[in-house]
Amino acid sequence: KALIETAWHNHASLERKSAKDPLADLSVPQLREVAHALDVPRQVITAFRERRVKLESVPKPFISALARVLSCPADLLLSVLVAPSGPALARSYKADVKPSAGAAISFEQLLIDAGVPEAKRAELLVEEE
Repeated sequence: KALIETAWHNHASLERKSAKDPLADLSVPQLREVAHALDVPRQVITAFRERRVKLESVPKPFISALARVLSCPADLLLSVLVAPSGPALARSYKADVKPSAGAAISFEQLLIDAGVPEAKRAELLVEEE
């Protein structure tokens, strides 16, 4: 019985660690560092943090680079980004209407909205590593 309890405890703690969102606890300076390392505006990283990007539109090399900068496996990052955002968006606002995350946009549209130059966009949208 003790072995089962130990194994269950290890499994539960491992599951909690693996589901940890690597973007959730980043401070503003850390967000700047990530954005600088990837050579994108900070609003691009914020859009990933807020789950406003259609993941199927993001090239694998960019996901790999983001995971590398965040020091987490790419598959963990993808599994976290697929899940709906949690309490981070459930902030308190003085408004008549509850805030919402808005519709997800494509990665290319995100780069356009962020003012990324066309040459840099073409570089970021390359599908192969």
